[in-house]
Amino acid sequence: MSTNYKIIRWYAQDKKVFDRLVTRGILKGAIYAGWTKAEHWTAITMRDRKPKEALGVIDGLRAFGGLRDIKKAITRFHGHGAVIVDIDTGQDSLTHGVDMFDAATGPRKFSAEYSKALQDERADKRRNKKGQMSRHDAQAIWLNPKLKTAEKAKLTRWSRAALYDAFGKSNSLTGRPPKQIAA
Repeated sequence: MSTNYKIIRWYAQDKKVFDRLVTRGILKGAIYAGWTKAEHWTAITMRDRKPKEALGVIDGLRAFGGLRDIKKAITRFHGHGAVIVDIDTGQDSLTHGVDMFDAATGPRKFSAEYSKALQDERADKRRNKKGQMSRHDAQAIWLNPKLKTAEKAKLTRWSRAALYDAFGKSNSLTGRPPKQIAA
């Protein structure tokens, strides 16, 4: 986080975010718990006109709720001379306000690793529904050099093309067995 602002207040919109802030070493007493009415973001007051003071949040402007609430929060905190800082990205609402607003009002974007894991999970569910073997178990059978490709396809209930696409070349011998092995 490379910000020039001193974060004097913290806001957690739910218990999950609250726990993330606590694990980052922030004192529980310094965090406003947004899921309670008494500590909602509308109850937070910043010191008037102190330069470079900020409210720290996780998940950017999305922490405040919908479109109207985001606009009200920005107006409120900027009116006090403070800014809102996303501690994950280090962006502040004064210099990166447009980017933060765009990220908050647009669809959520997942990381590449999370998207890949989600895709694999859905594929395994689909395979289980069809009665096919999971990817992990199918790979173990695919790499067994003692089985023929047709046997591997029958055991896994995957097509040979799908096995080749997923795992590449198998370690099984192709064609006729050599004379020294056949005898």
